[in-house]
Amino acid sequence: MSANEPPIDPAECGLSYEAASEVHGTIRARVPAALVRRFRKKMRRAGREADLAEVKSELMRFLCHCAATEHGIRIVTAPMMRRGAKEPRLSTDHDFNLELVVDTAAKLEYPEEIPGELLEPEGAITDELVEAEMQRQRVQAGKRLPASEIARPSEVVLSLEIRLGEGERPIHSEPSLTAVVDSGDALHALGTAFAGAADALVGMNAGESRTIESVFPPDYPARALRGRTALLAVTVKSVAAIEPATVEEVLAQYGTSNEARLRTQIRFALEQQRTQSVRAALRDQMSRLLPGMFAIGVPECRARVLASRIEAEFRAVARTRGWNDDRADAEWATMRGEVQRECEAAARERVILQSIPAGGDVDVGEGTINARIADLAARRGVRPEEFRASLVKSGRYDEFAAEVIAEAMLDALVRKAKVRSVPEAEWRAAMEARRG
Repeated sequence: MSANEPPIDPAECGLSYEAASEVHGTIRARVPAALVRRFRKKMRRAGREADLAEVKSELMRFLCHCAATEHGIRIVTAPMMRRGAKEPRLSTDHDFNLELVVDTAAKLEYPEEIPGELLEPEGAITDELVEAEMQRQRVQAGKRLPASEIARPSEVVLSLEIRLGEGERPIHSEPSLTAVVDSGDALHALGTAFAGAADALVGMNAGESRTIESVFPPDYPARALRGRTALLAVTVKSVAAIEPATVEEVLAQYGTSNEARLRTQIRFALEQQRTQSVRAALRDQMSRLLPGMFAIGVPECRARVLASRIEAEFRAVARTRGWNDDRADAEWATMRGEVQRECEAAARERVILQSIPAGGDVDVGEGTINARIADLAARRGVRPEEFRASLVKSGRYDEFAAEVIAEAMLDALVRKAKVRSVPEAEWRAAMEARRG
C-alpha cells in the first residue's frame, strides 16, 4: 500500500456486536465502498486473488476478527448469515451492510473435579486372543482351493446390493466383493461391518442368491442410517476353500523363524488396538458428562451446521431409495425434532471443549495440531506441509484443528475423572444403554 493511500481502518465500518446468549450473537457493520476498493488493492499487491467473491470472503473474515478483538469475544464457529437473510452484495461503488451470526466461547473455568465416574473394561490381552489372531493370520496366508459350497474358512466373491426396505432401490451396490468367511467374521461394506452377515453365507453355493437381514451399527457415521435395518442381497459368484497356512509358513511370510517373537508382536498390536478403543470410549463418556457440568445456551451456528449435514445425508439416501420430495419431506419432518436436539447437544459439547481454559496438564497448542498433521501425513505418504495445505485449500483446517483440540481437552478431563474397571460384558451393556 502506498504512503498516500489510507490504511484499512475497521472503525470506518461502525462494527457492533449484539449478544443473544453467552455463546451466540450478531456482528453488524456498514462497509464503505472505498474500504472495499482499498482492501482489493491490498490483496492484489500481496499477490492474492482479488475477484469480488474472494475480496468479500477475506474482508468479512477480517471484519469478524476486528469485531472479536474490539468487543472481547472469541469466535469458535465460522460466521454465517442469519436464517432467511440475503447474502451481502459486494460492490466497489456502493456501501454494503454486513450482518453475521457467530458462536463465541463461554466464560468457563477448568473443573477442579469431574462428577460421576467413567467405566473401562477389565482384563488384558489373553493368550486365547493372541492364538485367535494367529489363526486369523494362518487363514489369511492360506491356500485358496476351488470349491462350490461355502464352508468355514472360505474366500467368497459375491455381488452385493444394500436396501433399506423391500422393493426399494439399493442405496449401495458392489458388483464384485471379496469376503473371508470364518468363525466370527463380519461382512464389510459401506465402511462398516454387518454383524452376522458372513455367517449367513455358510452353506450357499456358487450362483446362489439370498437376502440377509442385518443392521447399521448405532455409531455409524451417517446419522440417517444408524440402527436401520439393512437388507443385503448377495449373489455368490465364486467360492474358494481356504487351507490355512502352517505356523512355519506364517513365520516365513513375516521374515522370521521365531514364533515367540511373532506372538509378542501380535500381543503388542492387540494391546495398542485395545488402548485406542478404550481411550475413544472414555472420551465419549466424558463428552456426555459435559452438559451437566457446564450449562450454556445453544451455539446456533454449530447446531445449524450439524443439522444441515444430517439433512443432506438423509436426502441423499432418500434420493437413492427412489423417494419423491413429498415422501422425503414427510419422513424428515418426523426426524427433525430429534435431530435438532442431538445437534444442539453436540454443539454444546464442542463449544464447551473450546471454552474451557487449558489446565496445567493440557496441551492444546499449535504443537498438538502439528503432531497430528505429521502423523496423518505419514500414514498417507505425503509431507506434512502438503497435508496442511490440502486442509487449508479445502476449508477444513479450522474444523480439523478444533477436533484435535477437543480430543486433547477430553483426554485431559478423562485423566482428572474417576475411572472404574468393570467386567467386559458389564461394560458393553453399559455402553449400549448409554447409546440408547
